Amino acid sequence: MNWPELLRDLTAEMTQAQIAAFVGVNQSSISDLARGRTSKPSFEIADKLRVLHKRVQRRKQKAEA
Repeated sequence: MNWPELLRDLTAEMTQAQIAAFVGVNQSSISDLARGRTSKPSFEIADKLRVLHKRVQRRKQKAEA
């Protein structure tokens, strides 16, 4: 998974702080992941990020339709 790319998609729609609150980590953890300082989040965090990304993508598709 390309975490920096996924987080770029997410931060186009919400702040890092909002992402962090959804995932259950602090904002600096999201920043580290977005910058490539952390490359392997825990399974739980990765799963939550994927879920959030899918939700945001669906919302964007509905808005464009």
